[in-house]
Amino acid sequence: MDPEWVVVFDIARKPPDVMFTMFGAAFLLASAAAARTALRRREYRLAWSAASAVLVILGSMWLVVGLAPALRPLLDPQMDDKVSASPVVEGPVTNFRPMLLTGHGYESFDVDGVGFSYSDFHSTPFFNQTASHGGPVREGLYVRIHYVYSEIGNEPMILRLEVRR
Repeated sequence: MDPEWVVVFDIARKPPDVMFTMFGAAFLLASAAAARTALRRREYRLAWSAASAVLVILGSMWLVVGLAPALRPLLDPQMDDKVSASPVVEGPVTNFRPMLLTGHGYESFDVDGVGFSYSDFHSTPFFNQTASHGGPVREGLYVRIHYVYSEIGNEPMILRLEVRR
């Protein structure tokens, strides 16, 4: 590691979104309980069983999506190499527009002509911690960012965020 830089975010080490995952787990447990109840009912057994099975599948998918960021390094051991090989931009943060404390909007800023936008109200494996929720980005902060362009919308997404000491 370069002693001049502090890594404040790295996609290969991002923990799962705990609240999102907990809601998925709760949904899965409630769905499993509904499925068990449905199997004991005599009336409408097929309809209740089918609906409960769909809910169990949806709950399982929700749980997997919530755990995906934590599983990413285990499933892709070359993640560090991919991040290191990604495009890099370095310089001071300009045009910083923080997300409002009361809103569910986006925070955005530019570094050397590349614009970044994110919100902590969207579950994503990429960097998304706004300043209003303790994020490190501020106007004038000197940063180095490894990024990729998203497949949807072709927006730059932050893989690694480093701040100069």
